Amino acid sequence: MGRLSVLPALLLLLPVLLLWQLGGARAQGSCPKPERQQNAELDESSRDLQDFPPGTKISFTCRPGYIRVPGKPLTWTCGSNSQWSQTSVFCTARKCKYPGPLENGYFDARDLTFGSKLTFRCNEGYRLIGKEEISCDIKNGGVDWSGTLPYCEIIPCEPPPKIANGEYEERGSYVYQSSVTYRCLDVPKDSDPFSLIGSDTIYCTSDAHSNGVWSGPPPECRVVKCEDPRVENGRKMSGFGLPYRYKDSVVFECNQGYFMVGAQVITCEANNIWVPPQPTCEKLTPEMCLAPKIPNGALIPAKGAYAKGEAVQIRCNAGCSFPDGSAEVTVTCQEQSSWSALQHCSCESEGSGSTPVISHGRVTEGEKPSYSVGDFITIECYPGYTLHGEARIQYIGNNQWVPAVPTCQLSESEGSGSTPVISYGRVIDGQKPSYSVGDFITFECYPGYTLNGEARIQYIGNNQWVPAVPTCQLSGYIIAIICVIVIAVVLLAAFWIYKKFFSQNGSYTVDESCKEICILKTNVPAEMEETAQMN
Repeated sequence: MGRLSVLPALLLLLPVLLLWQLGGARAQGSCPKPERQQNAELDESSRDLQDFPPGTKISFTCRPGYIRVPGKPLTWTCGSNSQWSQTSVFCTARKCKYPGPLENGYFDARDLTFGSKLTFRCNEGYRLIGKEEISCDIKNGGVDWSGTLPYCEIIPCEPPPKIANGEYEERGSYVYQSSVTYRCLDVPKDSDPFSLIGSDTIYCTSDAHSNGVWSGPPPECRVVKCEDPRVENGRKMSGFGLPYRYKDSVVFECNQGYFMVGAQVITCEANNIWVPPQPTCEKLTPEMCLAPKIPNGALIPAKGAYAKGEAVQIRCNAGCSFPDGSAEVTVTCQEQSSWSALQHCSCESEGSGSTPVISHGRVTEGEKPSYSVGDFITIECYPGYTLHGEARIQYIGNNQWVPAVPTCQLSESEGSGSTPVISYGRVIDGQKPSYSVGDFITFECYPGYTLNGEARIQYIGNNQWVPAVPTCQLSGYIIAIICVIVIAVVLLAAFWIYKKFFSQNGSYTVDESCKEICILKTNVPAEMEETAQMN
């Protein structure tokens, strides 16, 4: 009885199971729901569809910021294999217009598509006014930049500070790398003059935030007068003029039988004192050796006198040596105030060195027509080049420098740009053997050709230019003239052919089977035909 009561329930469930199987079979044969596309979205007619059996067509529209790829359909069709028939990209990002060159600056404009960003930089000595970065955004149904092109202004400095008892030549403005030179005011006759203390020239430079700052504090103008220095048991060798002003020097030596303790040369400095302090001359005993005079060399340690048995090292200056070729030797103070095996440094004759040639660089300090052993020079590279080696080098003789003369090599970040080739055109401004980032060149086309693109382009490194290098195309009016000439030639040829073969009043044919009789079929006027019939 229980089994019979279950039977009606099973009969009721049977249609439901059949419908579920049919629906499952349909769902299993459908295409998957389309994934979200970055550049497109389903249109309104396809947006609400939940099932995609074979044969279903769905349509897309390009998202804002994108545009349809020509020739690509905006529809997908569900195939019999439950796969969408068309899944290629049919919408591509729109492009913002090239914003134009940045004078005295640069930026990478290789990507101008929707969503891209441009970051602006100024050349050395300039600062950016405006937004440092703009992006290609959706605007007015299309795309446009989020801001205007900034500009690079030369870094200004505030007027330099004024100083007491001094002056400088004033100007209307002070900008990067400009300089100001101070001088002290003149004083009445028989008055103590002012001395310029510090560097007389300062330069407009910039800080880390591109603000204009002066290279250092201004000098001072004040009266400096040092007392007449005197050394007991010693005498002056130079510097006899009185009074002693700022930076005046005096050289001392001790009397015979005395040795010097302290510096031989002293200088009058800003606080009216001698620097270093005045030396003293001490009595030399039989158990001491006077410091030997070593031309072109130095004593280590350096003292005025040495005790008996004390050793001292003599070191020759760069480019100098002892007779055996060595540059250092040790000597000892012996009895009777004598030195053991005292030697002297010999050097190459002065003035035999010449300024080294620096490709893409120059000597900024110490340059002269000829060099003596021990002279220094400082080298720097031109913009766009990097110094490889030491900037400061010393002359050691035989036209040799230590460290070795550096070289200037093109900076990797700058690239090695070469002049682009343009057919039917040429560069009229800015051409050079190689280019650094930020350089500009200007093109023009030969007569009869029109420039397609920007005439002025900027180098951005790695032999790349923005905007793209333009092309020169034949002008429209030249093309029109050529077309007119071609048409005229064709018409003249057609007219000549017509005159030659088709413009006669009659025509004739020859029957190939008849070798002797030729019948001329002529269009005879009607009057002549009537006369012939009457005869």
